Order: sequence, then C-alpha cells, then structure tokens
Amino acid sequence: MSVPDMPAPRFGTERNPQRETLGPKVAQVAKRLGWDLMPWQQYVLDVGCEIDPATGLFWYSECRVLAPRQSGKTSLVVPKGVHRALTTRGGQVIYTAQNRTKSLKRLEKNFYLRLLEHWAPVLKPKHSRSKPGWNGRTGSESIDFITGASIFIDAANENSAQGDTNDEWIGDELYAHKDGTIANNVRPTLTAVPGSQAWQISAAGKMGHSTYWWGLVEDGRAVAEARDPRSRIMYVEWSDDPAADRDDRARWPLYLPSYGITIFEHTIEAQLQMFRTEIDQYDRAFRGIWSGVKAPDPVIPKVAWNDCAWRAEVDPIDFEAPPMWTVDMSPDHEWTSIAVAGKPAEPGRRVTVRLVDHEVGNSWTVNRMLDLSERFGGDKIAIAAGSAAMSLKRDLEDEDFEVLVIPKQEVAAACGEFFDDAVNRRMWHGNDDDLNTSLAGAAKRTWGDHWVWWRGRSMGDVSPAYAVTLARYAYLTHAEPEGDASESVM
Repeated sequence: MSVPDMPAPRFGTERNPQRETLGPKVAQVAKRLGWDLMPWQQYVLDVGCEIDPATGLFWYSECRVLAPRQSGKTSLVVPKGVHRALTTRGGQVIYTAQNRTKSLKRLEKNFYLRLLEHWAPVLKPKHSRSKPGWNGRTGSESIDFITGASIFIDAANENSAQGDTNDEWIGDELYAHKDGTIANNVRPTLTAVPGSQAWQISAAGKMGHSTYWWGLVEDGRAVAEARDPRSRIMYVEWSDDPAADRDDRARWPLYLPSYGITIFEHTIEAQLQMFRTEIDQYDRAFRGIWSGVKAPDPVIPKVAWNDCAWRAEVDPIDFEAPPMWTVDMSPDHEWTSIAVAGKPAEPGRRVTVRLVDHEVGNSWTVNRMLDLSERFGGDKIAIAAGSAAMSLKRDLEDEDFEVLVIPKQEVAAACGEFFDDAVNRRMWHGNDDDLNTSLAGAAKRTWGDHWVWWRGRSMGDVSPAYAVTLARYAYLTHAEPEGDASESVM
C-alpha cells in the first residue's frame, strides 16, 4: 500500500534547506523502535531538528505541534526523546502529560515497554533482569540509558522541575493544563543548556480552560505567518477551517495528517455518528477547532506582546541617542497620545517604544512636547498623513519642531512592521496600561496589500497603538545617527 502524501499544515514553519537536519537520525531511532514515520511526522522532525550552522546545535529552542487526535503524536515524541537520550551523555529529558499519574503510565507503556521489546541493549543494566533500565522508585521514576542519560517525569505543579538542569522537555497533551505552571518551572531548567529544546505537542483545547496552550497556539500562528528566518520558534498545525462543512469527505485528508495510514474514511464516519450530540467535541478532537466561545483575538498575540514588555526598573530607552517622538489623535479630537521610540537601554533588540501620554483633548500637546524635548532631547515628531493630529502640525513647527508626515502607504507598512517586530521579539515596549488596553481592543482593516489599525471598529481609542507604531517606524527610518554630526565629516 502506498503512503498518502502529507497534507499541507494550515499554519506551519517551513523547512529551511540551507540548514542541515537531524530529522533522518530521529527516523532511524523510530525504525529501531518499530515505527515507520508518517510523512507529517518526518516533516515536523526535519524542521524541528534543523542545525544552527554557527554552533552545530539545534536551531529551534521551542517546537510546538498541534495535530488532531489519533494522528500519531506518540510515535513522534518517543523517538525524539530517545534520540536525545542516546546522543547526550548524562542528559536529562523530562516528559510531562496531563498529570503525574498519566505521565508515569505513558513513560512505562509508550517509552519503556517499546524500548524493552525493540531495543533493550540501549537500556542501562540493572540488578533486576526483568526490568533493565527501569527506575521504579516512587517519586523518582525514570528510564536510564547506557549513555548515562535518563528520561523522567514530573508533576504539573508549582514545585515541578525546580533546581534541575534539563536538555529537553517533551510537554504532551498541553490542552489539559489551565495555566503555564509546568512551563514556568521547566523552561528555566533548559536555559543554561546549549542546544536544549522544548517540544510542546497537543490536540486543540477548550477555550477558557486550555489557556496556556491557546496562548502558545495564537503566538505560534503569528510566528508561522511572519516567516522570519531568524525565528527560534517552530510551529506546525493541522486543523480545519471552522467555517467549512465537517461532512465534506473531500476535506478530511486536508486536515488529518494520518488519513489513509492510521485514520480512514470509515473511522471518521463512525466518530461523526458518535459525536452528533456533542459535535463541538468532535470538532476539537478531529478538526483541531477549539471548543467554547471566546472574545475576539488581539491582533498581536498576548504571549508575544508580553515577551516584549520591559520589566526592569531602569528606563527602557537610552536617551543618549536622539529619540523619535510621535503624536496621534482620535478622529473626534477627544483623545491625544504622545509616544517615543529610541535606542534600547540593553542590546539584543533594535528599538524600544513607550506611550508617554494619553489624555483627553489636545490643547496640552504642544507645551507637553516642549517639556519632553527639553528633558530628553529630540526635535522630530512623526504624524500620520490625513490623521486628526495634522491639526497640530503648524503649532509644532512654530515651536521649531521638525514634523515628519508619514504618507498613508508608509503608515500601512509601519503597522505590518510593528506586528513583525512584536511577534519576532525584536523590540521592547514600556508595558504601559493604556497602550496594552489599546492594543488588546484594536482591530485591523485591509488597505491595499497591507493592513492598518482600524479606528472605526476598534474597542476603545486606538491612538496609543498608532502612536507607538509610528514612533517605531519613524525612529528606524528617519532617526538621526548617534554622535556629533561633525564627527562624520572629520
């Protein structure tokens, strides 16, 4: 029987042919364990196991996979974990599932018994001949290898993994976790290990319950769509369009990556009949559609935006370099926002943005700009062409400010670039409450081949979002070079 081709993921990080990959090596481990990888599994491993040419270590530090139930997630994560254990002397691989009981059950059934049957020589010899490599001591259960490496489990609570140093985390069935407790404890244990990876894999969850997994999915979709070759996050998702007809048989092979291999037409027919009274559960399990009602998603995923928040006590902008100021105003002139962009106080990201003011009216704006310019420097102010803030242009110029009018087509580019920098963690923001609220309620509308913030449909005033968006764009495209201008010609 021929193996069907892999359906394209609905969202997916693409394979970078410029990088080598250890995906085929993991496939060899799977073969030794009695599994022939399906095309979708091989694709995920080929991408997730790409090698950084500069270091020889894994390129991706985090790999996230959303796939329907019964797709073969077990025969993907087990070979990946075993490969790490066999190639890392003294390595530590932590495996977590819904809870500790289920983690232990899967460690023994899916990992250990498979190894014992198909590849026992790689297990560390024990005094007990019947269970080589198995550490069954309560609270310390693990599989031990001849390399000195171990695969162990931990509980999904606030005390899990603390104090350990791990090479790999395999987080299974993440839909069952209400929050990120396990991740918040495990992730720091990977930080100091070069080439460590977090593999997080699950079916879709329930909105309002699977909040941690939804945050990663929302962020992962944005990462995949951004297609930034520098991203260290891999995301792949197979799911159906929620608006599509679930009874359309022609669609089934498009979102079920194991269709025709482990899942067949009669399988789906039977599941549809059984789930007719709870059809949202069928959609979640087999179509990858999240169950439950949710509020509109923010344009910039919360996970990405929170990762860009500056939380240190020092000012996030180095004002030794000239900053860029912006003013934006709501169409009815009721609200005005001032924002600034400048050189990050710490290296690693290329720009920092802050919402400085968000106040009623606009009569205060010019005097406030004079004060800010005197205290922090910078005499350039960016304003969007055609916006309400253009009413302040002459007054600002009368005070010797240089007003940069950003054309409409560049405003659209600024919005797209702001999104990209946030999703790809290339900027800092000041974590201002009014800015966070503005972005959480901001909508977008299509403008030609781009999009812009939608003033008429956003929930609340969107001028803070526009102000920081324009500040970032103007700073990167129009900012003065650092240092004395005379130094460049001497």
